Amino acid sequence: MFGKVVLGRLVDKLGNVKVFIVSELSMAVCIILLASSYAIPLIIVSSVILGIFAKGTVPVLTTMVTESVEHHGRFEKAFSLNAVFVGVGSSIAPILLGYLSDTLGIVQAFYASALFALIAIVPAYLFSKVGK
Repeated sequence: MFGKVVLGRLVDKLGNVKVFIVSELSMAVCIILLASSYAIPLIIVSSVILGIFAKGTVPVLTTMVTESVEHHGRFEKAFSLNAVFVGVGSSIAPILLGYLSDTLGIVQAFYASALFALIAIVPAYLFSKVGK
């Protein structure tokens, strides 16, 4: 809940796309810190910060979808496509990351997760350019 409140306030000041991009960058950094650190305090702090950004970006993403179609009245299609892509991604990611973990090791699976967070920035950035 803390992530939703913090990121919601930031969205009010900075906008959805900027907050989403900064959140994904922050998540990638936290994931890399988790994968490469042996210091328990750093692992705990990184985990908490990662949780804040991970749960806080859900409403940011939903608002981005809503704002992209608000003038066209296509909420049903936008939300159904969003739900499909999020559902597919949520189903494939554990399988892919589990496979990577089994074949290359858990640290490499964490690095792949960080890479996924960085890749998520690309559509958000493109979205910001199309919106203008």
